[in-house]
Amino acid sequence: IGILIAHELGHRIIAAQYKFDIGLPNIIPSITQGLAGTITPLKSSPPNNKALFDFSIAGPLTGLATSIMLLVTGTQLTQIMSLDSSLPVLPVDLVRASSLGGGIVEYFLGKVAVLPNQGSNAFLELHPFAIAGFVG
Repeated sequence: IGILIAHELGHRIIAAQYKFDIGLPNIIPSITQGLAGTITPLKSSPPNNKALFDFSIAGPLTGLATSIMLLVTGTQLTQIMSLDSSLPVLPVDLVRASSLGGGIVEYFLGKVAVLPNQGSNAFLELHPFAIAGFVG
């Protein structure tokens, strides 16, 4: 939810900068994650196309930056956790499916963590921040 809030704040900051009104976000539910996202309605038109573009891109870029920060922080925290810690897991195949997310995990945890052909039962223990950043 924190990543989604950051996303919406990105939209709000740009709307305030260009002085046009937006409504409260409408929540879109998801069966798998609980929350798929939101739709932010425009109450008044942006003054020009640049304002519309900036409004449109600000949310995703803010959410992406927040996700990357959480993923990097989470993988660093995973490194310093003790071996007997009980951490949530992600399937290795899922981590490998993302070039960006898998690359960040591989950079901080090493290539051994995401080796291919480990089988369908291979899981990677990660700090909750890393999982939130990966999913976000």
